[in-house]
Amino acid sequence: MNEQQNMKEKLEALDSIIRDNPKVAIDSLEKINKKRLSKSNTAYYSLLTTIARQKNYESFKNDSVISEAVNWYRGVKDYRNYCRSLLYKGIVIYNISQADSSAYMFVKQAEETYISRGIDDKALESTIYLYLGRISSLKEKYSDAESYFRKCMDISKEIDYLENLQNARIDLFWTFLSQKRYSDALSNIIVFADEDTLSPHIQYKFYNALAGYYSSKQDFRISTEYVKKMLAMKCTDNLEINYPKLYHSLANFYIKYNRPDSALFYGKLAVKTLKKANADNHFYYRYLADLYSQRGEYKQAFENCRLAYLSYISVYSKISQNRYMEIEKRYDLSQKEAQLRKSEADKTFLFSVVISLSLLVVLTILFFSKFVNKYNRKRESSEEKFCTAENELKRSWFINEVQKISADLLPRFIEDVNRQATRSRKHSKEISDELNKSIEDVKSSARNKLTAIVRNETFMTLNPSLKYLQDLSDLEKTIVTLIEYGYTTQDMADLLNTSTSNIRATKTKIRDKISALENLSNDTKTALKIFEKE
Repeated sequence: MNEQQNMKEKLEALDSIIRDNPKVAIDSLEKINKKRLSKSNTAYYSLLTTIARQKNYESFKNDSVISEAVNWYRGVKDYRNYCRSLLYKGIVIYNISQADSSAYMFVKQAEETYISRGIDDKALESTIYLYLGRISSLKEKYSDAESYFRKCMDISKEIDYLENLQNARIDLFWTFLSQKRYSDALSNIIVFADEDTLSPHIQYKFYNALAGYYSSKQDFRISTEYVKKMLAMKCTDNLEINYPKLYHSLANFYIKYNRPDSALFYGKLAVKTLKKANADNHFYYRYLADLYSQRGEYKQAFENCRLAYLSYISVYSKISQNRYMEIEKRYDLSQKEAQLRKSEADKTFLFSVVISLSLLVVLTILFFSKFVNKYNRKRESSEEKFCTAENELKRSWFINEVQKISADLLPRFIEDVNRQATRSRKHSKEISDELNKSIEDVKSSARNKLTAIVRNETFMTLNPSLKYLQDLSDLEKTIVTLIEYGYTTQDMADLLNTSTSNIRATKTKIRDKISALENLSNDTKTALKIFEKE
């Protein structure tokens, strides 16, 4: 008992220094034998380890450590540590994958616990609002994000929490820049110019913000100078410089103001400095291939295209495998069974509704068809043609509505099959592989059918402007057409089964391609809806 009490006091001492000296806290925590700790001290140890690593800007592969703390503090009356464990579980999930929506759920739950339990910890409250702001900005809820960042800044000023104050300022800068509020964005970070003692991380983010600001203002020469300042910084234990990304930015900026030789130089450096397999590597190879292709050096372009393909296949196969493993670890069997039961009930209900509505519509159409046929026989030839056209329009509408139901249900069905595949893997790898193969077959078939539609003569006839855009890929032509039809970014992401960030990136690439076309007048280009402000 005395040993565990002494250990608790030691952990509390480390807790008191963790905000200002996370590296010291990590070194001390690593010397503790976790196997000798009681359950309560183990949870405390897991919480402090996660906080210290996050404060030290370390990365996380999974959320298993912080989950130990969440599970323990959920059942005891230590509300402050329960609130902290919820917050840092959300932070870990956010750092692993910003697309994971469960991060917001945990951070929001931390805020609710903080308020409902009357916890008095301003540093904790400041961090809660910092991450609520980041996640809201990522979800393009800019008004909410601005409110959260300002709360974080006000609290941080009150308690002199400089790190959170500076991070919130930079994050608010990007929120303003995303809305093209250039004056607000710049004024929010200009205070850093007078600071002589910025930490390496904040200095790096400050240079990156200014590079982004001048890039958005089309002043690429100044942007390159700030990127070079970032490259000139030295890597430290907790500052890792992303050289490939920075070299790619320089290459892109030099292309913008017509210096292709410099662009190629930095494009080659981006590929040369790749150290390990990650999800972005294929992009750098593909970009270098484009640079070679523009110069007519097709052999080098082909080789880099080949490397891009190999990188993409290798990395995304590993990512998919790791994702399945993480899902198995994150959710226990009872949770998955509950979700499965709910999903089955929802599908049964939806299926019943669809069948009932379909039968009702079919009966209505049959009855109406008989009435129309009898009525049309008494009409003149012109009236008969009119009624036939009207009937065909209704039929097309009905088919479209029914197909929309299928389109809405298909992604949900694929997600359900994906969960079943993951669940069944530990019982039968063969069944799991077959289910995954079926999912890939469906996605591949969808891509092939999309290509067939775009290359159909009817499609080109209905969309004559596409004949001037032959440089666009089939997917890009599809996105241009959907924009012309008034689809939003979210609508297109749902329809094409991808993310909104991928749609936005593709739209930017389309604009660049169309802008580069010499056979189109500026009036023709700007008449396309893709150049309209969203």
